[in-house]
Amino acid sequence: MWAVAATEQETGARRDVLVDFFGVGGGLVQAAGNTKVKLSEAQSSVSKVPGTDNELYEVRIGKTRLTWNGRAVGDSTRVEQPIQESWLGKGTSGMVWGVDVTFTPEWSRPLVGVLSVEGKDDLAKALKASPIRFVGPRYYGGKGELRFSR
Repeated sequence: MWAVAATEQETGARRDVLVDFFGVGGGLVQAAGNTKVKLSEAQSSVSKVPGTDNELYEVRIGKTRLTWNGRAVGDSTRVEQPIQESWLGKGTSGMVWGVDVTFTPEWSRPLVGVLSVEGKDDLAKALKASPIRFVGPRYYGGKGELRFSR
């Protein structure tokens, strides 16, 4: 997902605005479209970097390519609290969706590496302009849930 931090006026609660929402696999994109949820398709690949312990993750979103070259470090840590977020996102036909997100991973592990951004579309320009190039942590096990409401 690509979101902008925001605060709801009535309650003062954090409620990020989704600029774009991505999924991997045509079936997921098709299912989202059938329910009027706007979801863009992303392609991704993972490989090992020869001669190192690093992994190379490549994600292509439209004309933007994100490449992360790095590895997990340190010990795994049990995740004690669920990760909860609330988003607002534009659906198809001008519809606005509220999305409540809960992730309950079992473990996390810090990552070190380098994230690079290539491309000239809006996503690439926004990411290149951002001083933040943070990836991680890596989460293992558990489950996640996204609840869409209007």
